[in-house]
Amino acid sequence: FALGGLATHLAQIPHWGRAILDKESYDLADAGATRAAEQTTVQGVLETFDRHVDALRKRLLDKTDAELMAPWALMRGSQLVMSLPRLAALRSFVLHHLIHHRGQMTVLMRQAGLKVPGVMGPSKEEWAAYGMDAPPY
Repeated sequence: FALGGLATHLAQIPHWGRAILDKESYDLADAGATRAAEQTTVQGVLETFDRHVDALRKRLLDKTDAELMAPWALMRGSQLVMSLPRLAALRSFVLHHLIHHRGQMTVLMRQAGLKVPGVMGPSKEEWAAYGMDAPPY
């Protein structure tokens, strides 16, 4: 991914959660799947991400525990790739996927000379602002 493509991908990932909650399966062989147009501004990425997170959050609040434990399947045509509870699919395909690509984004940002925000505490750049080379732990 280029930085813009990765940012667009990150903004779209919460939208997948709606598909997991609303459909019993997803078919990787579906020729109708389209890729979102790449966002060209930070504001566009953030607005897309916020819109998808809001829609997912609202849909998630409508689900019962039984619905979240119902099976969801990843298919490739008629072949079952995997089946797992919807809640596990959300954790894997949304949460873990976001974490993975967020890590990639911090690497690309650093390579581009951009300030990297803290993800789990202060970033290297934030520590440097305090005159420190590394965290004191």
